[in-house]
Formats: sequence, C-alpha cells, structure tokens
Amino acid sequence: MEIAVKATYAHMLKDDSLVENSEKIYLVEFRFDESWEGYSKSVIFETGGIQQPPVTLTDDRCIIPAECLKKAGVNLRIGIYGVKDGVQRDTIWCLTSRIMYAVDPLKLIPPVFPGGDITAQILEVIRENTATDEEVQEAIDDAFQSSWTPPDDPDDPENPDNTATDEEVEDILNDVFGEEP
Repeated sequence: MEIAVKATYAHMLKDDSLVENSEKIYLVEFRFDESWEGYSKSVIFETGGIQQPPVTLTDDRCIIPAECLKKAGVNLRIGIYGVKDGVQRDTIWCLTSRIMYAVDPLKLIPPVFPGGDITAQILEVIRENTATDEEVQEAIDDAFQSSWTPPDDPDDPENPDNTATDEEVEDILNDVFGEEP
C-alpha cells in the first residue's frame, strides 16, 4: 500500500486488499512532499471507531497492526502526523478500501458424498446457485413476447421451416430443468 502525503492532505497511490484476520503482513509506504522534511513521523490506524496506539515510521514505512484487521466490512483509516522542534503537525487522514471478509477455502469446494457421483454433485451445486424454473420460464416468456413473426416464404434460407414450437421448447426446458410443480 502506498500513500502520498502533501502539506495538508493524503491520498492513496496504491491500495491493497486487506483481509480480516490475515496472516499476511501488510506494509504501508508513504511518499512525503518537501513540507515534511525534518519531521519525525508517526501513524495512527483506526478501524470501526477503534484507534490503535501511534506507530513510528522507519524509512517512511510501517506495518499495519494485526488488531486493525480483526473486523471485516469496515474501512481502515490511516492518520499521519509529525513533530519538528517540539511542534506537532495536525493529523492528516487517508481512507483505504474496506477490510474484506475471510473466506474458508473448504466452503468453496462442493461437498463430497461417499460413493456419490461427482457429476451429480456438480449439478447440485450449479442448481443451488442458478435461477429457479419459474425465473427461467419468466425470462423466456418475456423474451418471446415480441410482436415479430417470421415471413411465410419456405424458399428463403434465412427463414428455415424447422423451428421449434412453444410446446417443443417447453418440453426441452422441462427435460433440462425438470417439470414445473
């Protein structure tokens, strides 16, 4: 993650995808303009209204404290301030993207049933994550309710005489998605 810091504001140069309770070490690098020369710089991290103790920068870098990644769905705020000759500069805040929820990779794999057919398991996962028969039927009904009808020229190669009837389409859909209850 990189943050540009000017005299009175800061903005993200490069954001990082922060994940809750991650074991990854997230490094923040700051790019200060000349107005910050001679200041000893510190950073304050805040998530979900909880502020962490200040972190002193080393070579204009620091690590995001793990405590900041305990809660997903909230933004991380990073405040930068400096001290020079006993005078403290006002804190400048920068907002990062939201901390993402951690996902258990095992939940992404379809469940395996002993002796079960893997094809059936995959189809079950697809069925659970797709439209219902009613939603499919409604979409098809909407799509085919146009007023256009093909011309009646059987010799026209653009208008073949072998198109399916509404009943044939419904039979095919029932074969694929099952009968309507």
